[in-house]
This record gives sequence, C-alpha cells and structure tokens, in this order.
Amino acid sequence: TNISTTQTIQIVAGDDANVDPTTWMGPALGDVPIVLSGRFTDDHLYADIDIDMTAMLGQTIKVTVGDATTSINKVTTDKVGSTAVYTLGGVRVANSLNDKLPKGVYIVGGKKVLK
Repeated sequence: TNISTTQTIQIVAGDDANVDPTTWMGPALGDVPIVLSGRFTDDHLYADIDIDMTAMLGQTIKVTVGDATTSINKVTTDKVGSTAVYTLGGVRVANSLNDKLPKGVYIVGGKKVLK
C-alpha cells in the first residue's frame, strides 16, 4: 500500500517539562509545508518526509523512516554547513553544540551527533 500527502501544518507548543518554552521556536514557525510519501509492506513502513523550512531556516529537512520498529533512521538537510542543533524530535535547542547541552544524540547539519 502506498501513501502520500502534501499538507501545511502549524507546530503548537507541547507539554514536555524538559523543553524550555522560551527557547523553543516551533510555534513561531507559522505555516510549515510537509510532503510525505511512503509505503506499507506486510510488517514495515517506509516513508520519506520533506519539511520545508526554507522561509525560516533556509533549508529543507528530509526525514527517512525505515520501518515501524526502528523509528527515524536518517535525517538530512539541503543546506550545507548548518550548525543549528535539534533533538531527535525536531526541537531546535541551540545554534551550535556547546557545553551547556546535556549528553545525548542531536541532529547537527542533517547528521546525528553523539555528545
């Protein structure tokens, strides 16, 4: 089964106590265009999600989902040299890796980075 959609979404504030709402830019992004295409097999989901952030961040975030059990296995962007730091959930947490961030896995320049 194949799936596809093109939509415009708005990101709303969440309720994660670990995220400082004064530094999270999600709701300020306004309309965010999303293009999703994928397919289901008997027991797997494969999908590509393009999140157009060119108006705010100058890049498109490309997420590849390998299957339902491994979650996100690849995130890339079309802008080279971006140093913005994101959580795996897509929350921007810093402009660059720094000592103030706790240890963990982050996305920097479209690549997973272990700090």
